[in-house]
Order: sequence, then C-alpha cells, then structure tokens
Amino acid sequence: MNANFGKIKKDDYWSRSSYGKVIYKHDNYLIIKNDDGFEWTIADNVVNNEFSFHDQYEEEIELTWTELKEKFKSSTRMIMTVNFNKKIDKKEYIEKLVSLYPNKNGNLKSKEQYEEDIKSATNDLLLGEERTMIGRHYSTYKSERILFIDMELEDDDEKDYDTRIRLVDIRTINWMICDNIKYIRKK
Repeated sequence: MNANFGKIKKDDYWSRSSYGKVIYKHDNYLIIKNDDGFEWTIADNVVNNEFSFHDQYEEEIELTWTELKEKFKSSTRMIMTVNFNKKIDKKEYIEKLVSLYPNKNGNLKSKEQYEEDIKSATNDLLLGEERTMIGRHYSTYKSERILFIDMELEDDDEKDYDTRIRLVDIRTINWMICDNIKYIRKK
C-alpha cells in the first residue's frame, strides 16, 4: 500500500518498512536503494538510530534448538542473516551409499572399513548442505519451513511473484543475526 501525498497534513503520523542495499558510503551519509529500485541519500544519524543491518551484532546469545526456532519464526519483516542446513537430497544420498559398495574393481574392503565409510557418509548426508542467506521472511509454509526472501538474488520483474523466495527449514537453523544480536544454537 502506498500513501497519497496530497492527503498528508501537518501532525500526521507515519510508518514505513523498507529493505534494500547500500549503494555508496560517504563519511556521514549513505546512498541506498530499496527493493523497488528507488535510491535516496540518508544521513548517518538516521542510519544509526533507525536502521538494522544483516551482519551487525553487539552480542552473541546461545539458545536451545526450540528457542532459536521460535526466535526465527517471530522475527518477521526484519533484515537478517540465517545459517541452516538444506534439505537432504534423497537421490544424492542413495548414490553416495551405493558408491560405498565394499567390492570395487575386485578389491574387497574390510567389514570395519565398510562400516566406517557408511557411518561417515551417513553423518555427512543427514545434515544436508550448509547455507547462509541474507533477507527476511513473512510467514510459515508447511509448519517447519519458512518462506524467506533471499535479498542477494535479483528478482525477475517479468514474473508475477517474487523469484527470490527460498525455503528455510527451521529445524536445521545453526545461527542467525537479527536486531543487532547473533543467536547461536546450543550444541
């Protein structure tokens, strides 16, 4: 929703949500560009008092898995960096296990070596690939997955939806930076 400039009068109250990228940094101002492509200059005192950045934090807090999950879910419409493990690719998992077959080119592995290879591969594959994204989210999808807008990607304006949307499985979050705090999952 956009405001109607003609209806604004003295003493009206306002709010605004905007997300974007720093285009240029000077000693006491920034030139920024929002998701809609608008650029403007903003003074350092406004930045210091009203802005949050995806990678800035003043403290680290360890949270349990449940606490970190809830913190992420409740941090809607906030710029953040989130680190998580991607969903396991079933095909890749099966291929990796099959590749561990103990008889390769007539060379038979020992039972101990084969078991060690299986354990190692299983541990690696069960985690899924680690991923870090910068962006924001608005809602839950399929209860444990969150629709997340990856701000490092370019949106395809020819599509009628935001093509930067990715899924974050909140069960695999390792850490997140949000509101000047880095939240880390307790080991």
